[in-house]
Parts: sequence; C-alpha cells; structure tokens
Amino acid sequence: MPIELDVEYGGMPATPDVVISRYAVRAVIVRGSQLLVLSSRHGDLKFPGGGVEPGETPEAALTREIAEECGIVRARIGEQVVRVVERRPAQAPSTVLAMTSDYFRAFVDDAPHTVATTLDAYERDLALTPTWIDAPSALRVNRTLLDGWSDDELADRAPWLPRETRVLAALVGDDTPPVRWR
Repeated sequence: MPIELDVEYGGMPATPDVVISRYAVRAVIVRGSQLLVLSSRHGDLKFPGGGVEPGETPEAALTREIAEECGIVRARIGEQVVRVVERRPAQAPSTVLAMTSDYFRAFVDDAPHTVATTLDAYERDLALTPTWIDAPSALRVNRTLLDGWSDDELADRAPWLPRETRVLAALVGDDTPPVRWR
C-alpha cells in the first residue's frame, strides 16, 4: 500500500474561483544507496516524471518521462510507493492547482541504454540534469532551500519543492517538518 501525503501551501484562497486538476507520475529510481533525481539551476532536486497524456497509461507516461528527462530508454516500472495530493495557488488570481502525483519504483540496468535527453523549453530553462545522490543528502538540500526561500521565490523557482521534500522525507522515514511548516 503506498504512502499517502497531502501537501497544501502558499496562501490558498478561501474559496477559489477555479480549481485546475492535474495527474502526474514520478519515478523513484534507486541504484545501491543512490536516487536518480533531476537537479535544476536553482539547486533543488526533483524526481523525474510529469503529466499523463490522454490515452496514456501511468506506466507508459513514466517510461516516456524517464527517457525524455534522464535519457534512459529501458526503465522498468514497478509498484506505486507514494501518492501525493498537492494543492497550491496557481498563477491566475483565485485559482488553485490540485495535482495528484503517483510515485512508482522504477528500475534501470547498471549500464542502462541511454540517449540524449529531450527536454522541453521550460525544462531546458531550468537546466534539469540527471543526478545520482543519496536520499538523506537530497532531503537536506531541498530542506535548506525550502526553509530559506520566501513564498514568492518558491513560486518563481521551484513550486514543486514542498511536494518533493515531503516525498523524500517519507522515503527516508524523517517526519520532522521543514522550518516554514512548524
């Protein structure tokens, strides 16, 4: 049974005029004691993954996202380990983004078949780079940024940071909330 997390942040409107619902899948790829994550130009770390396109299964979407973001074309998708329901203000006034993200174990060979990444413009602007790091270190990196950034900086740089930090904390069994949530 997957871990279930609710994440809400960022000065939510009491009664939003619009709620934008999204569904995404994300990969928890472990090799030895290392996780494969994406680092951005802001220093934050996030799990590979993204939105599920119409008619696409979660597994097919995740396989596609791993290839696009990490260049790994032979990932095998395993069981779901985490579900996050995230609510945060969207860019438009009185609008909320409600995103459900399912995190699946994914497996790659020790010498995975790789190709060049095919990042979209937004991902290229973020300079997303596949990075192997141990989970406790990834959690420390994200918590440091999360605790140091204002809500505006968070929204501008990495609005996914609270979600990804909560998932990392759940995976390592650390339930200490970040400073900004205490």
